[in-house]
Amino acid sequence: PDPLARARLTIWVPSTRTAEVLSHALLAAAGGGAVLPTIRPVVASTDLSDQLPLQQTTSVASNVLSPTRRLLVLAMLVHKAFPQLPYRQALQEAETLAAAYDKIREYNLSAAQIAAAVPADVAEHWRHHSGLLQVVLEFYPAWLGETNSTDPTDAKRADLRQWASTIPQQAAPHWAVGFADTTPSGRLLLQNILARSDGRLY
Repeated sequence: PDPLARARLTIWVPSTRTAEVLSHALLAAAGGGAVLPTIRPVVASTDLSDQLPLQQTTSVASNVLSPTRRLLVLAMLVHKAFPQLPYRQALQEAETLAAAYDKIREYNLSAAQIAAAVPADVAEHWRHHSGLLQVVLEFYPAWLGETNSTDPTDAKRADLRQWASTIPQQAAPHWAVGFADTTPSGRLLLQNILARSDGRLY
């Protein structure tokens, strides 16, 4: 596209790493002085709060936890469930559980679905660690409800889905590049890109 059209274009890619690679490739192809399109990864950590009307934005609400606060809450819940663990180890477990929570929520998985997917050769390992997973399957969601709090990644995922729903009505074009598979939120976004006459999937 010409420079003005390129500046209006938004390109969605599967990951933050892909966004970096594509940005470097476009700059190199243009000799380093190009006006780049907006390149956004389809990940729940993408901040779209500045792209949505304030009343439609979830991630800037006052009840959304900061990532640090989320880790501390998870560590507290781990330590409460397993008081024999030193708090330092509980904090380490919390980091792993935070990543697990993001995947579980993105794909709307239940404990039964997760257990059914565990291969037989690691079933014993699973039984040993399933108690920890209960923190993000039960204890943490309950804590969020009791305190009227929102998980930060849940909030940004809600913003992503809200943003995706506006794509068919937006004036500027949207393309998607490099997708072999994606999350449910990503599929919604791709569907709305392809619903546009100028939408492209490469």
